[in-house]
Amino acid sequence: MKFKEWLMKEVGTSTSSIAGFSRIAIPLVTRMWPHPVMQQVNDDPPKKKKIKKQPQVEEAFLSEGREVGHSWLDRRGNFVPLNGKSHGDYAQNIGKTIDQMWAEGWMRVIFANNMLYAHNEKIAPNSKQIAALKNAAIENNFTHVVYDSGNDEKVIWSEYDQM
Repeated sequence: MKFKEWLMKEVGTSTSSIAGFSRIAIPLVTRMWPHPVMQQVNDDPPKKKKIKKQPQVEEAFLSEGREVGHSWLDRRGNFVPLNGKSHGDYAQNIGKTIDQMWAEGWMRVIFANNMLYAHNEKIAPNSKQIAALKNAAIENNFTHVVYDSGNDEKVIWSEYDQM
């Protein structure tokens, strides 16, 4: 049942007759229809919200006692631990070069000196990658997240950005 039909049934008037009335001032308050009325007006079932999962940092990505570490970050914001290999070794194992990985949006991630460095000389990090880097920095008490484009560095996040 649509709103116009409901109004005609319950109130006995149409929206066109209401449109000619002078408008009253209503305070800015969120108002909701009573639940049974909402079901009569909207025959559609309520839509479910999609639950977004935040990328989690795997234990292999950061391990206690290590001062320097390496990882890859894919374009969906998932960390891929290297388990002692170099970035180049990992790229070769999957049949690519570092330049190909960069062109596909992968970020080389290096953590050192209490900072996370994301390095890609071809493409800047996307919003999912930035969110994953910030989350990793916060979870592991890093002070900064820096994007290195090869020619320049840009601070993406610092501990001072938190409230």
